[in-house]
Formats: sequence, structure tokens, C-alpha cells
Amino acid sequence: KRVSKAAALAHPQISACRAALAAVQRDEAAEPFLDPVDWRGLGLPLYPQIISRPMDLGTIEKKLLSGRYSEVSEFKADVELVWQNAQTFNTDESWIYLAAGKLP
Repeated sequence: KRVSKAAALAHPQISACRAALAAVQRDEAAEPFLDPVDWRGLGLPLYPQIISRPMDLGTIEKKLLSGRYSEVSEFKADVELVWQNAQTFNTDESWIYLAAGKLP
């Protein structure tokens, strides 16, 4: 859902969130989290059953740029959801689980 312009984050908050997101996106460990999980292409039919609210860094960027966050805490919750989803779906010794744990 889209928030009104009045309820969207203020410019300094957007700038801070964009900078934080860009820093994470530049980390090579973030590569698998830049786009939505292609669960069909990856042959992961259980993914949508296990992960009820998929999230990725690209979607977060789109939401941020389109004014869909009204609080910094919403932005932060979505970033944390990316890592949580990765660690929920993957085994704790998998590279993707470990990558998610390494990122802020």
C-alpha cells in the first residue's frame, strides 16, 4: 500500500536509508539478495509455503524510492526480513544462511 506524501519519510531519512541500503548492496555477500527469489527457476516449490512475506533488497529500494515507507523502522524491518527469510528457508550451514547472517 502506498502512503501519502505527507506520511512518507522526510528527505534526510530517505537519504540515510538509501545510503545504508547502497552500502549493503555493494557487499558481495548481498548478491543473492538483490532481487526476488526466483523459486520456480531455482526449483524451490516449497519456498512460497515456508516464506509468507518474501523480501529482497531491490524491492526495498523500489519501496523507498516510491515513498512507501512512513517510518525508518518499516525500512529496517524489511531489511531484517530479507535476512530472516534466508535463514528460515535455508539450513544453518548453507552459504546463503551464512551470508544472511554476515550482513547488517
